Amino acid sequence: MLRQQFIDTIKDGVIEVCKDTHLFPSVMIAQGCLESNNGASNLSAKYNNYFGMKPGHDWKGATVALPTTEEVDGKIIHIAQSFKVYPTLSAGFQDHVAMLQRVVVYKTAGVFTAITPELQCMALHKAGYATDSHYAPKLIAIINENDLKQYDV
Repeated sequence: MLRQQFIDTIKDGVIEVCKDTHLFPSVMIAQGCLESNNGASNLSAKYNNYFGMKPGHDWKGATVALPTTEEVDGKIIHIAQSFKVYPTLSAGFQDHVAMLQRVVVYKTAGVFTAITPELQCMALHKAGYATDSHYAPKLIAIINENDLKQYDV
């Protein structure tokens, strides 16, 4: 799927789940683009998991083990990882927002007090959202290249 087609597919759902959360839809759309390879990854296309969400000890839903790439101590490694499976695209988006709201490190890192999408991207990275050391700049580039701030209104 082309990036713009993917954005068109998810933008309304993202805008809806971000309402009254202090999360920028532009950031969540960029995360979806990056994490799911614009909706083309197996995890997103088959399992409605667009954010690489991993199950915690309290997860009661289905899971799937898939190969993934992580950055550990500056080195790229390939591992098998368990991921959440969602029944719908919307369920995955709702769980993503709920996780950010529930996990204290995202609050303390400034995710919910960021006044710009760029600052929110940096706060997500500071909180340890992804292992990629270039995560925030990648999100910011996707936001800027695709004019995603238009969805933050």
